Amino acid sequence: MKPMAYGVVAACILFVPAAGAVSAQTTAGQGSFSQAPQSSQPAQGTAELQLRAAHQELIEASRSNDKEAARRLMADELTWVNNEGKVTRREEMLAGTPTPPQEVNIERILLHGDTAIVLGSARLASGRQVRFLQEWLDRDGQWRLFAHQGTALPSSQGQSQAPPNPSATGTSGTSGMHASPPSLSTEDERAVWTAQNELQRAFLSGDTATYSKLTSDDFVRVAEDSNQQGKSQFIQNVKQNAGKSGGQLENGDVEIAVTGDTARLVMTRWGTLPGGEPLPPARVTRVFLKQNGQWQQAAAIFTPLKGQ
Repeated sequence: MKPMAYGVVAACILFVPAAGAVSAQTTAGQGSFSQAPQSSQPAQGTAELQLRAAHQELIEASRSNDKEAARRLMADELTWVNNEGKVTRREEMLAGTPTPPQEVNIERILLHGDTAIVLGSARLASGRQVRFLQEWLDRDGQWRLFAHQGTALPSSQGQSQAPPNPSATGTSGTSGMHASPPSLSTEDERAVWTAQNELQRAFLSGDTATYSKLTSDDFVRVAEDSNQQGKSQFIQNVKQNAGKSGGQLENGDVEIAVTGDTARLVMTRWGTLPGGEPLPPARVTRVFLKQNGQWQQAAAIFTPLKGQ
């Protein structure tokens, strides 16, 4: 059974922290866990305690290579996007042997009923650091990982991650990529796709009112360079596009999964920013929540595509 390196697929089973700022360090098959400072105060209560328990169970399943326990803690529809933008499914992940990271730190937890959004960072065995965003679902009293995506942080040696080269990966490097609409089978899937298109239109035109209406107040965004922004910060970016021309965004490989009042959208995005700057291709995972009958984005993360 071949090992699963995170840079290729994932150090997946351990690298799925669900709550608390937990640092996991593994040494010769043994590990220690410590509570680290958090950047925000998560909601407390039974839901978070259960989420913490699921996280711990998944760690133990990784250590013992317990496939069945890991499968129970992963949703059937799980999508895992690694820090190179590769999408992997649950069964493919479980077919390999996990390679745990050295540390996992939870930076923020957002609880929305039966949905939890987790933001954190990890140091891999190679020394590379990544930031990740995850979506967990509480199904019949059991928290299950529904989506994960990571993007590289500047290296621990102080060398910054090289930004994408527009001449190599921008619009001139997308000749093999084709925009395509998703296959939509339900009213909710169509509504989520409509909200996604409206967000893109609002972004390109600088329509802050529409963008704000389609974005939850505690929205968190992780950009290709791993920087984080909240709703008010990114709305200022949207505002700067007002009056500019030449912007166009293309989407491909779109997948939408809806369960209850939450949805996950995974896609490839590329194009041109207002003003004409090329936008290199990136994999995107976006979490939507249905609130008062309106689908709103609650979180999004972007990972530059490499070698694809």
